[in-house]
Amino acid sequence: METSILQLFPSYVSRIWKIDTGGYKPISIPRKKLRWPVTGIMNRIINPIIASDIADIERVYYQKIEPFQEQWLNLVQVTDKPHSWKEKPSMNAAFYDRTLKLIKSNSIFAHEKPLIIDTIETLKDFEMTIRSIAVNNNRLALLEDAIKTDEIEVNDLLYSLYGSYLALVCFWIIARNDRDRKKIIPDIAKISHKLAISLDSYTDSLDIMTNPEEMDVMKRAEQWERRTIKQEQKALQNK
Repeated sequence: METSILQLFPSYVSRIWKIDTGGYKPISIPRKKLRWPVTGIMNRIINPIIASDIADIERVYYQKIEPFQEQWLNLVQVTDKPHSWKEKPSMNAAFYDRTLKLIKSNSIFAHEKPLIIDTIETLKDFEMTIRSIAVNNNRLALLEDAIKTDEIEVNDLLYSLYGSYLALVCFWIIARNDRDRKKIIPDIAKISHKLAISLDSYTDSLDIMTNPEEMDVMKRAEQWERRTIKQEQKALQNK
């Protein structure tokens, strides 16, 4: 259960691998125990996406979402103290704020700025919602129940979440390390925005499903609807 909750905070990892540092210095590969997992993310996921031809970018991007999700979690597990990664993580709002600043100030994102900004804000809103749930024991218990009982399609949720977030990592790498690959930015922006739209629907659902008052209202509405249907069916039978 802890792992599932942890995975709902992708920005947490940017505290470990600081890809969003200011200035124009190229993003470097960290040393020591960070080197292996970060190198894996770069070599197996980011570089193949960035090196893709326009005709292949969509296929390659979608193929790399699940491996990215796995490598991202591995990075947390390798870096943090034993078992500390199981504790409730917190979102890194600063990452989203600095990414917004990058997109707004860098000319290579000019044409795709609205799409990318909407994706960033959707991701931030999702994590803020999950954070508000995680700090409330009652709401967290409802979230755990929703995951355990498959009320939420967790795999699809994580796919939408990490598919959206992967784009932000690619944008940082392109802006700081490989500006020659800026031609693929429109495609990545469109793909990730489509996934962000899916993620946004989960944000609303989770916010409602973990709110006892909202759930009570929904249950009453369902009961009223069932009662109304029965009354209508009975009326038809008596005709």
